[in-house]
Amino acid sequence: MTGCNGVIFRMFRSVTNRNQILSLLYIAVFVVSAALRLGLALVNREAFDDHIGVVNLILQTNKLPETPDCSECFQPKLFYFIDAAAIRMADINLDHENSIIIATQLLNFFAGEIILVLAYLLIRQIQLDHHRIGLITFVLVAFNPALIAANSMASNDTFAILFSSLAVYFCWLFLKNSKMLYLFISGILVAMGIATKTNIWATALAIFLVLIVKGIKEKSSIGTLSAFAFLLGVSIVTFLNPLGQYLVNLQKYGTPITLNVVKEPFPLFFEKTYVRRPGILSIQDGIFTFKFIDLLEYPRLTLGTTDYPAHRTSLWTDVYASANSVHFYNSPDSWHTPPDFNVSRDIFVLALVPAALLLFGVVSGWINLLRAVFGASNNMLINRSYGLFDIVFIGYIVFIVMLALQYRDFSTMKAIYIYPAIISFVVLFLEAATTFNSLDVKHGKWIQSLFAIIIAFLIIMYIVDASQMFAHLYALNMK
Repeated sequence: MTGCNGVIFRMFRSVTNRNQILSLLYIAVFVVSAALRLGLALVNREAFDDHIGVVNLILQTNKLPETPDCSECFQPKLFYFIDAAAIRMADINLDHENSIIIATQLLNFFAGEIILVLAYLLIRQIQLDHHRIGLITFVLVAFNPALIAANSMASNDTFAILFSSLAVYFCWLFLKNSKMLYLFISGILVAMGIATKTNIWATALAIFLVLIVKGIKEKSSIGTLSAFAFLLGVSIVTFLNPLGQYLVNLQKYGTPITLNVVKEPFPLFFEKTYVRRPGILSIQDGIFTFKFIDLLEYPRLTLGTTDYPAHRTSLWTDVYASANSVHFYNSPDSWHTPPDFNVSRDIFVLALVPAALLLFGVVSGWINLLRAVFGASNNMLINRSYGLFDIVFIGYIVFIVMLALQYRDFSTMKAIYIYPAIISFVVLFLEAATTFNSLDVKHGKWIQSLFAIIIAFLIIMYIVDASQMFAHLYALNMK
């Protein structure tokens, strides 16, 4: 009996030690990635667009600017309103623009940390086994260059990602527990997201479709009614919210959504036609290519109307590259750095592995979802959360494809535009990596070890990439 107790004690101690080590690793990843974000937020002074101009107008006039007032004034105003309120509360000198920029970036830094906490909570709730895969997933999110860059810039992207991620998370809780409070909170959050950035409508529509699938599959008229009530409620709150300005835009400009760019003629399928700053030349060239060799030859963008690299006209090449390097976009102006292509090339080669796993997760997820929808049993559909993460992911893929085809400018082909679906990236990658890790093949352990080594080197390159940008901006703005 004593021997049995000793075995149980050793097993308990082993599990306890493993959990402690795992917790320490999560904390280390969180702290190091936070240091990178915070460092960039303190030394950076520019964003892709002049969002600070909107904040300054609110601070100076005590009212919400409208579309004609500045280049970014077409945007919904929730982020700018919160930012201006925080700046006033902190008693920041309104005549010192750098202080306003840093304060805004610190606000995004904290929002970015909340996104990471949310990713961690989701991973730990879903990933009951294969703890190593959960940690790898968290590491990839925490050190993702595009997310780090967004969290370090004075723009509305981070808040849009945050509200969308929270809305999807609370919808997931509703699907698990059937508590209407969770769905109500999800609706409020997605409405706040839409009042931050218009593309969060993709999240609202995705949740609506998920609720429709749930209602129809369960043959529940109340479930189907709740889907329409959700969409109607979000729409009413959005249009009545003065910070969204959708109603004002409709009354003054005849459309609820205003933009600072005009649509280009829709591209032909094969024949290439040229616009101001390509971008999409043809549907085949823009949507059905992945110009990886061209990317390795010149792993940066040029911003002019001519003499641009071949990969600039390929949507998926630009999305892949801008997701994996803070240097790729060569923008804003202060982020334009002297060529150091080796780090970028290393990243683009190594990142093929997690990108392939994510793609596998998307395809296998949709196959399983369709089987569940048309199958007799509801269990598989319940296990897939009624397709929540699959539909959210595809919703943002459809969004960026339509954006690129309608406006055709390379500036519409950024990875950050699909990052409001980042919670879906986490879940789909987690599922794919778990499947990969469970493969019972002859050299399974060797392959899994190689996978871990590739991810480790990729993270090191991510850190080098961000650190180089920090050093560049520190020398430019702080010395």
